[in-house]
Amino acid sequence: MYNFYVKCHPIHHTLQKRILKKENVTDTTKSALLMRCILTSQTVEDWSIVYNYLKAVVLDDTAPKFSNYQATINDEAGRELEEVKTAMYEELKAKGLISRLQNQFALQLLFAAYLMILEEESNTVKADQREISLPDIASLLTELMLTDTEAEELKNIANILLSWKMKN
Repeated sequence: MYNFYVKCHPIHHTLQKRILKKENVTDTTKSALLMRCILTSQTVEDWSIVYNYLKAVVLDDTAPKFSNYQATINDEAGRELEEVKTAMYEELKAKGLISRLQNQFALQLLFAAYLMILEEESNTVKADQREISLPDIASLLTELMLTDTEAEELKNIANILLSWKMKN
């Protein structure tokens, strides 16, 4: 088994709160969260984007506080974590963004990468086997309202929205 332990920074609290709010999972343990972060981090193509995203995160004072982050994962996940950390370090060092990578900052980058993916997924809606982003839906709806106020589709959308409002 691979034990991962770091002292926490308030950014960990903020990121974890935002992750747990976006996730739709039953296992919210620190070990399970770390495993999900490791799995999704393997799809990161540019760690400097994650670095810049992390630097822009605003601290949330209402996030639950914890002094350390301790997780136990299997050996294979531990090896994957070390590979991801190496990739982070090499890329960010080559770009002059860091000179060393401590576990505390590596965890922040893992959390930020996972949160970025969750946010990207939450801004997409599947419709008839196709995906469309929420901003694109808003744009299309606005275009429909401005160009064809008598469209049957607009009436259908209005009925759906009214029905939803009555439920909520």
